[in-house]
Amino acid sequence: FHKTSGFDVYDSPQCSEALYPLAEEVLRRAFPSSTRVLVFDHIARNVDRYTAEINADQKSTTPMLAPGPAISVHGDYTVRSGYTRSRSLLEPWESEERINKALEQRFAFVNVWVPLKKVQQ
Repeated sequence: FHKTSGFDVYDSPQCSEALYPLAEEVLRRAFPSSTRVLVFDHIARNVDRYTAEINADQKSTTPMLAPGPAISVHGDYTVRSGYTRSRSLLEPWESEERINKALEQRFAFVNVWVPLKKVQQ
């Protein structure tokens, strides 16, 4: 928790610079046999901030801000959209040949959650 404090989760550049390397470290430890870890996107979930932005501007001004947690069990990707999203994420970094080879193997999307404050019960 101490490694994630002091960052503005609503500032995308700051998060990608400071928190993405921490997420990569966590994933590499959890999946030591992985050959590639690519951290992408982050969604901040804050119903109060979202509502305030919507009421002020009729649209949210914070990138990737969601109005709150998902309220039901869901999958972020289908089999088809998982391959499509993987390809689009890898295209800036890898050749077509390497992407095709990677997508022939097992791959996973893993959500990493960062606590925004310490919760005691």
